[in-house]
Amino acid sequence: GERVLLEVKNVTLCCQPGLACFPDAVTLRGQKHLRDLMTAVQSGWRAIIFFLVQRGEAEAFAPADSIDAAYGQLLREALAGGVELFAYKTVVSPAESRVASRLPVSLTELPSS
Repeated sequence: GERVLLEVKNVTLCCQPGLACFPDAVTLRGQKHLRDLMTAVQSGWRAIIFFLVQRGEAEAFAPADSIDAAYGQLLREALAGGVELFAYKTVVSPAESRVASRLPVSLTELPSS
């Protein structure tokens, strides 16, 4: 009976060695989705943003503030407002493609390159 709104994002960018980042371009649509998740929480829903990392070398996840600072700010606001965040990397091989391990999340702003 729990109402859950789940947003899934595909992550293909590593902005530093071992650090998967989202987004890889300015995303007004992604910003809207974060606002929708915040509204859902305010309406009593459980809201989750799930980052599916398609980079085997990834050891952590962070917002790509240098690419879309507004998205990074909104993501932090959403988390402070009760939206849950999960980041998992995948394992892809000729034999399988599966969700593997949960990644730690860094919300510290990265220096611009």
